[in-house]
Amino acid sequence: MNLYLDIETIPDGSPDYEGIPDPASIVVMHEEVEPDKRLKNPEKIAADIERKRAALQDERREAATKARDAIDQHWKIGSLEPLRGRVLCVGIAVEDGGPKVLMEDTEEATLELLERGLVHYRAKAGGRLRIWTWNGGRFDRPFLARRALKHRLYDLASMMRVAKPWEADDLYSVWGMGNQRSRGSLDAVCDFLGIGRDNNPISGADVLDRYQAGDLDAIREHCIDDVRVLQLIGREFDRAGWLQ
Repeated sequence: MNLYLDIETIPDGSPDYEGIPDPASIVVMHEEVEPDKRLKNPEKIAADIERKRAALQDERREAATKARDAIDQHWKIGSLEPLRGRVLCVGIAVEDGGPKVLMEDTEEATLELLERGLVHYRAKAGGRLRIWTWNGGRFDRPFLARRALKHRLYDLASMMRVAKPWEADDLYSVWGMGNQRSRGSLDAVCDFLGIGRDNNPISGADVLDRYQAGDLDAIREHCIDDVRVLQLIGREFDRAGWLQ
C-alpha cells in the first residue's frame, strides 16, 4: 500500500528579544547630547542639539532593528530544526484516495492522530505500507521521528526513523536515480510531467507568515495540494515500474 505524506513546520515559541528594546520605544533626550562648544548663539546651539539628538536616536533605533531582525531570522530557521521547530500540520493520501490534512490544536494531538492513522493503514496493508514523500528521507521523516519521540509516540517515532536517507521511500530520490544533477524541486518535476498546481495560494516559504496572520485555510490548501501532486507523481512513477 502506498501512502503519500507531507508536513508543514513552524518555529516553536516566539523570538526572544530580551535586552533589546522595541526600536519605536527608543527616545534620545536633549540632555543626552552635548552641543558644539564653539557655538554661542542659543538658536544654533538648540539646532545643533536637535540634529545630534535625532541622529543618535536613529542610530540606536537602527541598531535595535538589526539586532531584532537577526533574532527573527534565527527563530524562523528553527522551523527546519526539530529541536527548535514543531509540526503544524500533516498532509496524507492513501493510494488514490483524496488528500486530507491533519491539523489539531497542538502538535501532540496532530501527531497522535497521524500515529493512529499510520498504525491502521500498516495493519490494513499487512505490514507492507510504503510512506512516500518528497525529500522526506532528509527532512519530513527525521523531523517527525524526533518530534514524535518528544511526545512519547513510539509507534510513530519508529515508523518515521530513517537510518540512511537514501534508503527511505522518497519520490525525490527515485527521480534522481542516484544522480544529484538530475534532481529538481517538486514544482519543477510537476511542470516537467504536466501536473498542474491547483488551488495552492502560497508556497512553503509563506507558511509562517500565513500562520501568524491566522490564515490556516491557505496553509491547509497548500498542504493538500502538495500531497495531491505527490500522488500524481507517484502514480506516474509506479506506472513506469519505478516504485517496485
